[in-house]
Amino acid sequence: MILGASLFLNITDNSSIAKEILGAAGISAFVIGFAFKDIGENLLAGIILAFNRPFPLDDFIKTDDIEGSILEVSLRYSHRNIGWQR
Repeated sequence: MILGASLFLNITDNSSIAKEILGAAGISAFVIGFAFKDIGENLLAGIILAFNRPFPLDDFIKTDDIEGSILEVSLRYSHRNIGWQR
């Protein structure tokens, strides 16, 4: 649709408007890409965790000062039973 509008504006000799539209679309894509970067990284990590299963359910894990047992692993997060926190 954007390509068709750009082609139409070039044919009707309004190429400066076409350049502005394409430039705005490029900047918008860049900004939206950075805005959703963390969401995409977390979703990809969740997919990898869900399929690789690096730790089984009821496995006891410790990360930094939090430790507990794994209750469930899903695409978005891991449920854990927290033993204690320092």
